[in-house]
Amino acid sequence: MSVTSLTRKLVHEQSDADARRLSAQLYHSHLPKLEDAGFVTVEGDTVTLTERGSVLEPYLALTEQYETVKR
Repeated sequence: MSVTSLTRKLVHEQSDADARRLSAQLYHSHLPKLEDAGFVTVEGDTVTLTERGSVLEPYLALTEQYETVKR
């Protein structure tokens, strides 16, 4: 997924989010931490789950289900 797509998705889910601020937070804070922990790789604008990160998929799916029900 691209960081741009991820930012759009997060902005859509958080009505008070500022896209530029959120994108900066992803690039400079959240994604580097996830990459350092071995959960994702970031190459340019592309974020990919690593094998280690794939253990997070059930939790990511659960949060998507929760957000769908919440709306």
